Order: sequence, then structure tokens, then C-alpha cells
Amino acid sequence: MKIKDLIDNSCKENDLVLKFTIPGNPFGKERTYSGNGRVFKRGKTAAYELKGRTIWTHVTEPLECENPVKLKLKAYKPLPKAWPKWKKQAALKHLIYPTVTPDLDNVEKMIMDTLNPRKVGRKKVPNSGLYKDDSQVVNLSIESWYDDNPRVEVELRFLPKLDKEKIKKYLKSQIK
Repeated sequence: MKIKDLIDNSCKENDLVLKFTIPGNPFGKERTYSGNGRVFKRGKTAAYELKGRTIWTHVTEPLECENPVKLKLKAYKPLPKAWPKWKKQAALKHLIYPTVTPDLDNVEKMIMDTLNPRKVGRKKVPNSGLYKDDSQVVNLSIESWYDDNPRVEVELRFLPKLDKEKIKKYLKSQIK
């Protein structure tokens, strides 16, 4: 028996790939602040999340899929204006790495919160997401580069969901 024989064929998101780009400088998740017994998001964080959610809602409707997810991010940071021409050219050829803020872990948090329904509270876009929980992300890769056109490219792949009954049957057959 092969893995493809264990796939739950009723799940429409199996092997679905979504790609979209969030234009502008990559933005890292900011810390929340509290007051009057409540917790608040910073304005820039809320605005960037809204921007990202608005973009992915043009690609697909909210799915809230339960499949495992493979997430690939590419953050393209702007070239510093003060750099000489030779240094800018080297950076565009990926010979100089962007070791500047925002840190990649904060960019990753921001994008994952943009995709996850539990992390949003805005009424302007659907209050649901592409997957139900961050724990569904089983493979995460993130890269950072310099570019004339700052942006974050997002590729989300829904991995096949396996049928529990088929797995049980397969394991029982292996024990005999």
C-alpha cells in the first residue's frame, strides 16, 4: 500500500497551492500593549494584517482547512538609499544578505497571523482564515533578500489529509 492510498479523497484542499504577494516593506510583528484591563495591537501591526488579509481574499475565499500546511515565505527588503551603486548591484545578485530589521521570525509571525482566523478581529474582511490553527504548519521555510521592489511572497500548500480509518486498516494488515 502506498501513501496515496491512505489519502482522504473527500477533502477538496488536498494538494491545493495558493500564491500571493504582499507589496511593500516586510513588516515584523510588534508587541501588544495593555490598558484598562484590555490588550491592544499596535496600529501598524493591525494595518499590515488587514492589508495581507485583503490580498489573500482576492486569491481565494476563506477555507479554514484542517489539512497540514507547508508555508514558504520570501521577504524582499528595500535597498538602503545611501549604498554605493556597486553594493546595490551586489545585493541584487544575492551576494549581500539583508541582516537588518525586521527579524525573519517577526515577519513569519506577522504572515502566519494574517492567514490564521484566530488572530484577527477586523470586520472589513472575512473573520476566518485559510487554515484553522498555526499547529497545522508542518513545514516552514523563509528567506530574506534585497530587491528594488520590497514585498513578501507567500506560497501556501495544503498537504494531503490522510484518512484515519484507512491508516488503521493498513496498520492492522501490517501486524498480521
